Parts: sequence; C-alpha cells; structure tokens
Amino acid sequence: MADRLFPVSVANRKQLELYYNKNIHEITDHLKVWHGYLLHPSQQCFVVGNGTSRKNFDLNELRYCSKERYKRRSFIVGCNYIYKEFDVDLIVAQDTKVLFDLAKDKVKTPVCAPLLKYNWLLDNNKKIENFYPIRFPTFEMSRWKTGELALYMGCLLGFRVVRYIAFDGGTECVHREVDGVSNIDLKKTQYRIQQLLDSFENIKINKFEDNLRKPSL
Repeated sequence: MADRLFPVSVANRKQLELYYNKNIHEITDHLKVWHGYLLHPSQQCFVVGNGTSRKNFDLNELRYCSKERYKRRSFIVGCNYIYKEFDVDLIVAQDTKVLFDLAKDKVKTPVCAPLLKYNWLLDNNKKIENFYPIRFPTFEMSRWKTGELALYMGCLLGFRVVRYIAFDGGTECVHREVDGVSNIDLKKTQYRIQQLLDSFENIKINKFEDNLRKPSL
C-alpha cells in the first residue's frame, strides 16, 4: 500500500474536506455549473496525457465511449497544450509558459493549476477566464507531474472510474521537442496512482490499452 494523501480513505466530499482541511467546492461546484450540472459519478472520465502513443488516435472517439445502450457524454481532462487540438472539459497545467499561453489565447475551457502557479499568474496580471487553484493535502504533491494532477482532479470530481491514455513516460511529448530536461518516471506515476486508489474509496483508475481502442478492466 502506498502512502495515503489523507489519514483515511475518503468516500464523499464532506469527509474529504474534513481531512483536506479546506473547502474544495469552489472547483467542483463551478465545474458543475459550467457543464450544466451534467457531471455524475457514473459518467466516464478520461484523462488524456501527451505521450506520443496517441499521435494517430482520434480523441473524438472518447466522447461517447460506452457499452451502455443510452450513452452518456464522457468527461475529458486534458493536460497543457491539448486545447490547441481538442476541446476537452477541463485543462490541468502548471508550466509557466503554458499558463501564459492559455491566458494569451483567451481559453474559455476551465483550467486548474497548483495554488502557487495560480497566484503567480494573477500576480503577473494575466487572466484565464475560468481559472481555479488546486490545493494539495500534502507537500509531496508539489512534485507531481501534470498528468498525475489531472488524475487527481478526476478523483476530486467524484468519478467512479478514471481511465488514462498516452501516459508513456520518458522524454517524448506530442507538443514539444525533447528538451533534455523533461522526463516522466513511470514508476513514480504508478506509485502516485496507487496513492490515489488508497485515498479515495470506490474508485477505479485504469489504463487504456496500447492500441487505444479498448479499456483495461
């Protein structure tokens, strides 16, 4: 078992806020309003990374990716520059250049960023229209990568199943050249996913298969 993010595994928002020691309704309630109160725990949630394994994948296939007879629209969380190619439901970003570009491009999609980066952007007189801070329950989370924080947001929003794609690890990314600095350690990512599983009750976090056509169970 990995270290929990809270003293116990939490089952609902009231319990979460107790151990989080903060109100989190600002993010969750605003996102529900933005999406017309259509968010529901049973709704499929996809977190899309920027690994090169999705280069030839049509992200539109995720919109109603369900075996149910009456298909519910999926909720899609994307990272960083994904807004340039696909209209997601929530963007998670923390790189300063990405945040500047989000402001410059007047992105209307809700954006979440760690509290320090959120305050930093405001201090630099930059504005993102629908912008919310992510508050960490542990200092260690300040070291989490953007994709890992996007998975965390899926958990905070109360989805029962979160599926992620294109978390490839390594140095390659669809939106930037290899810079000799960025490098995702998949072992750390798997550990942090286990932390999320140990911290939130009744949640499943599954990886989309390598062919990006069917989810693992």
